[in-house]
Amino acid sequence: MMQVYNTMTRKKEPIPDARPISIYACGPTVYLSPHIGNWRKFVFDDTLRRVLDFNFVDVVQTMNLTDVGHLVGDGDEGEDKLQKTATAQRKTAWDVADHYIEEFKDGAHDLNIIAPEHLARATEYIQQQIGLVQNLEDKGYTYVIDDGVYFDTSKLTDYGKLARLDIKNLKEGARVQKNDQKRQPTDFALWKFSPKNHQRDMEWESPWGVGFPGWHVECSAIAAATLGESITIHTGGIDHIPVHHTNEIAQSESAFGVEFAKIWMHNEFITVDGEKMAKSKGNVYTLTDIIEKGYDPLDLRLLYLESHYRTQANFSWDSLSAASRRLNRFYQTIERIYQPNSQPSYDLSQQSVKLDELVEHLNNDLDTPQALVSLEEFLKHIQESSVTDSALKEVKKQLKQIDQLLGLDFLGVIDIEPEEKELVDAYASAKKQKNYDQSDEIRSKLANEHGIKLSDSPSGIMWSRIL
Repeated sequence: MMQVYNTMTRKKEPIPDARPISIYACGPTVYLSPHIGNWRKFVFDDTLRRVLDFNFVDVVQTMNLTDVGHLVGDGDEGEDKLQKTATAQRKTAWDVADHYIEEFKDGAHDLNIIAPEHLARATEYIQQQIGLVQNLEDKGYTYVIDDGVYFDTSKLTDYGKLARLDIKNLKEGARVQKNDQKRQPTDFALWKFSPKNHQRDMEWESPWGVGFPGWHVECSAIAAATLGESITIHTGGIDHIPVHHTNEIAQSESAFGVEFAKIWMHNEFITVDGEKMAKSKGNVYTLTDIIEKGYDPLDLRLLYLESHYRTQANFSWDSLSAASRRLNRFYQTIERIYQPNSQPSYDLSQQSVKLDELVEHLNNDLDTPQALVSLEEFLKHIQESSVTDSALKEVKKQLKQIDQLLGLDFLGVIDIEPEEKELVDAYASAKKQKNYDQSDEIRSKLANEHGIKLSDSPSGIMWSRIL
């Protein structure tokens, strides 16, 4: 049985029985390149999706792309993040969004992240957002001040239940920037008016005037439009708990009268060399930085999996190098399934037990560190055994299951070409005949022209790709 930690109840709970399982994942604000902290969240989303897919048949996922309404400081005041980037880059906000959305898609592909059924731009759901605000207005939850339409949190007796906020003693400005016209410090913008003396790149007509939606509205509106008014799981970073997710719950449950999400899951932050990421420290790294240093994006994916999503992870170039070496070792071990040798035959039943243990760890609130321990034991048996032709199909089936769960591209490890096998056999023959000049020549040809390294072992001559 799969169970996950629910932030709302502060305990592990089984996945609800209702089908389909619907997941709403807070996506990127597309105004800059995602950094390694952002990507940790998206790999967490992907791991959750993979484990759910493995256990259940009917899973549907939505991820939003915030291309309007997210203001500097994450509150209701200040400049729109996309508009700020657009001004700095002398582009339109639309151009900025298009660029960073494509960059996000490319990065997700490189990290082997499964594309959600719905990848939804906020600007494509403006009418749904206006409709949600009208719904709340009709039910008496809104009021208008100089800069927009606001949600009146005093109408709710359980506002802040996700974060367990102490509303009575909450100081204005503690979570979001102060606005003297707001009735309560916790009230938040549903619709913001455009400046009277300036036309924004992104603005729309509404019943209240020209403007744009508040940041929180998009998630409620998109979730309802793509998944329904009540969903199974909502994910996000821990920084979303006190404001963004708290406000999503308030507006969704007030508008639709049902529980918004049955389970809330949140991932922890990642530090760099033990310190918080900050531009001033020069330690905000992107996927491009990782690739330019010569690493594969899947090295970073493995690094993320080495820490539980609810614990703070730490990035360093040393730890990424270690993850890279570990992943390459995984690949080299898997190559052995194509190389029958003199070791004992592969034990399918024993390996099935190890695979079950790996799944059991993932079903226990996505315990990826322990799942990797089981993976190491699984691969150790491959290292110490010989896979016969008759067993190869089942072994590849087991590896496919692991790949479906962890997304480390084990299925990308394939056998060498027939021509290359002939060279390996010729090398073995030359060695046996003590024709070392010929064997050295073949070894060099395989290395330099085919990227294949040969090694002599007690169980026979083994090949591996040079990574």
